[in-house]
Amino acid sequence: MDKEDNSGVKVLAYWGGLRNVTSDILNMLCDGILFAIIAFVYILPKEVLFNLIISSTILKVTMSVIDTPLFIFFRIKTRKVIRET
Repeated sequence: MDKEDNSGVKVLAYWGGLRNVTSDILNMLCDGILFAIIAFVYILPKEVLFNLIISSTILKVTMSVIDTPLFIFFRIKTRKVIRET
Protein backbone atom coordinates (compact mmCIF):
# COMPACT_ATOMS: atom_id res chain seq x y z
CA MET A 1 0.00 0.00 0.00
CA ASP A 2 1.31 3.41 -0.94
CA LYS A 3 1.98 5.66 2.05
CA GLU A 4 -0.13 8.44 0.51
CA ASP A 5 -3.14 6.16 0.06
CA ASN A 6 -5.38 6.48 3.12
CA SER A 7 -8.38 4.58 1.71
CA GLY A 8 -7.10 1.25 3.02
CA VAL A 9 -6.57 2.75 6.45
CA LYS A 10 -10.13 4.02 6.56
CA VAL A 11 -11.53 0.62 5.57
CA LEU A 12 -9.39 -1.12 8.19
CA ALA A 13 -10.42 1.47 10.76
CA TYR A 14 -14.10 0.82 9.97
CA TRP A 15 -13.79 -2.96 10.34
CA GLY A 16 -11.51 -2.57 13.36
CA GLY A 17 -14.08 -0.26 14.97
CA LEU A 18 -16.89 -2.68 14.22
CA ARG A 19 -14.89 -5.55 15.69
CA ASN A 20 -14.08 -3.43 18.74
CA VAL A 21 -17.70 -2.46 19.39
CA THR A 22 -18.91 -6.06 18.92
CA SER A 23 -16.27 -7.32 21.31
CA ASP A 24 -17.11 -4.57 23.80
CA ILE A 25 -20.81 -5.45 23.73
CA LEU A 26 -20.12 -9.09 24.56
CA ASN A 27 -17.57 -8.20 27.25
CA MET A 28 -19.79 -5.60 28.88
CA LEU A 29 -22.79 -7.91 28.89
CA CYS A 30 -20.76 -10.62 30.64
CA ASP A 31 -19.24 -8.06 33.01
CA GLY A 32 -22.62 -6.55 33.87
CA ILE A 33 -24.26 -9.91 34.52
CA LEU A 34 -21.42 -11.37 36.57
CA PHE A 35 -20.80 -8.24 38.64
CA ALA A 36 -24.46 -7.65 39.41
CA ILE A 37 -25.09 -11.25 40.38
CA ILE A 38 -21.97 -11.56 42.54
CA ALA A 39 -22.40 -8.17 44.22
CA PHE A 40 -26.16 -7.90 44.63
CA VAL A 41 -27.84 -11.31 44.32
CA TYR A 42 -28.81 -11.52 48.01
CA ILE A 43 -29.26 -7.78 48.53
CA LEU A 44 -31.57 -6.57 45.75
CA PRO A 45 -34.89 -7.97 44.55
CA LYS A 46 -34.74 -9.83 41.23
CA GLU A 47 -36.60 -7.09 39.34
CA VAL A 48 -34.16 -4.43 40.51
CA LEU A 49 -31.20 -6.69 39.77
CA PHE A 50 -32.47 -7.30 36.23
CA ASN A 51 -32.99 -3.56 35.67
CA LEU A 52 -29.48 -2.88 37.02
CA ILE A 53 -27.96 -5.35 34.57
CA ILE A 54 -29.87 -3.96 31.60
CA SER A 55 -29.31 -0.28 32.40
CA SER A 56 -25.59 -0.65 33.15
CA THR A 57 -25.05 -2.66 29.97
CA ILE A 58 -26.92 -0.11 27.85
CA LEU A 59 -24.90 2.74 29.37
CA LYS A 60 -21.56 0.97 28.83
CA VAL A 61 -22.39 -0.02 25.25
CA THR A 62 -23.58 3.51 24.44
CA MET A 63 -20.32 4.97 25.69
CA SER A 64 -18.36 2.39 23.68
CA VAL A 65 -20.27 3.19 20.50
CA ILE A 66 -19.64 6.91 21.05
CA ASP A 67 -15.95 6.73 21.93
CA THR A 68 -14.77 4.14 19.38
CA PRO A 69 -15.11 6.46 16.34
CA LEU A 70 -13.36 9.20 18.31
CA PHE A 71 -10.39 6.95 19.02
CA ILE A 72 -10.26 5.84 15.36
CA PHE A 73 -10.39 9.47 14.20
CA PHE A 74 -7.60 10.37 16.62
CA ARG A 75 -5.49 7.44 15.40
CA ILE A 76 -5.94 8.38 11.73
CA LYS A 77 -5.09 12.03 12.42
CA THR A 78 -1.94 11.14 14.39
CA ARG A 79 -0.56 8.51 12.03
CA LYS A 80 2.30 10.66 10.85
CA VAL A 81 3.31 11.84 14.32
CA ILE A 82 6.72 10.49 15.25
CA ARG A 83 6.53 8.92 18.69
CA GLU A 84 9.39 8.59 21.10
CA THR A 85 10.44 5.05 21.88
